[in-house]
Amino acid sequence: MWLLQAYLTSKQKDGKTVHIIPVTFNYERMFELRNLATEMVSGDVPEIAFLKLASMIEKQKSKIGRIFCNFGNPINVKDYLANINVRVLNANNIDDNALRLTEKLYKE
Repeated sequence: MWLLQAYLTSKQKDGKTVHIIPVTFNYERMFELRNLATEMVSGDVPEIAFLKLASMIEKQKSKIGRIFCNFGNPINVKDYLANINVRVLNANNIDDNALRLTEKLYKE
């Protein structure tokens, strides 16, 4: 949502765009097993800042095996919106389009 809000408020009116690059980190072994079980039961997923996550990984580096980082294809927000027939992003359609973009990122 915040990416589309940034595009809406500063880039769209100037004819510029924002590019989103999906990134995933995968591990040979689960290092958050306790958190995963809690999240599955409660449905609550705590937000973890990237630096905190990096620190957690560094502390358990020998226990998780190899780490894989994958980069997806960049998504040009301006082109993406044009492809789904959204001529102008505005306050009335931002929620629906943010959800659609999130689903696309999830699939990527």
